[in-house]
Amino acid sequence: MHRPIALAGAGGYLGEAVLGQIAVRCPGAAVRVLDVRPPAPVAGLDLEHVQGSPAAPQALGLLMRGAGVALHLGLRARRVHPRRSTDGEAMTAFVAAAAAQAVPHLLYCSSGEVYGEGARRALTEDDPVVAHSPLARLQIRGESLVREFVETDGRSATVLRPFGTYGPGQPIGSMIGRLLHDARLGLPVAVPGDGTQLRAFTYVDDVARGIVTALCRDNRGREPYAVYNLASPEIFSLRDLARQVLSVTGGRGGVVPRPRHLHSQVATQVPCVEKAAEELGFHATTLLTQGLSLCALHADLAAERQSAVA
Repeated sequence: MHRPIALAGAGGYLGEAVLGQIAVRCPGAAVRVLDVRPPAPVAGLDLEHVQGSPAAPQALGLLMRGAGVALHLGLRARRVHPRRSTDGEAMTAFVAAAAAQAVPHLLYCSSGEVYGEGARRALTEDDPVVAHSPLARLQIRGESLVREFVETDGRSATVLRPFGTYGPGQPIGSMIGRLLHDARLGLPVAVPGDGTQLRAFTYVDDVARGIVTALCRDNRGREPYAVYNLASPEIFSLRDLARQVLSVTGGRGGVVPRPRHLHSQVATQVPCVEKAAEELGFHATTLLTQGLSLCALHADLAAERQSAVA
């Protein structure tokens, strides 16, 4: 990487993992991060902090100046208000700034949420997207903006669709974050409906490796616009996920049903990862039991530190 990497959305646990993978794959790379708070130092990276909101034109101009690639880590699985959210405007401003500063390669991290109810087969990148939830609607809008970006010659863009990203530091409000939190407290862990919904859950370091691999790939010559599923090959029901959480935490509260929310009404979502394997060399290697154990260990260590401070 001879030009800086422009990165927005690095404040969460996925952002930390991506920065760590950039340091492994591109040691010495210059990374310019847009966030309200500066990122933690990462050994082997030349980090520059651009302070500001993701929709501020001046901050975006500073972020994109001279960048060789721009990466937007997008929206994670959280509640998005369909009327009050400004995330759509922020993504529009991000893409416009990349175009204005002539950034040659743009990457956007969407998610498997955009597929909605899966077909009775593995979902490929050519399957239609469905705006079945506020989050999916915003992510589909982000994907369409990225596709428009490549209408100018000399530009390339990549959309990445991770499935079920989880890992240490994930929000308690996420599905696995909530299950781990309740199990560690000895509470029953709740799954939507009967818990038979099928999902892929992908460890954050695996997702980050896929993102950075795509980041380092110049696809202008062959396919200016490319989409890749990033997912673990393991498929579990939500009830089996909950049982594994109880197993790794020693929780004794059992599994109980809870009312289904809109995003939980999708019954089957099984991704195909052949394209990412063939073109990016991507393979998720962390088994769910391993990933959940790492999450539980991280939570235990954090609780010990908090107790020591108190």
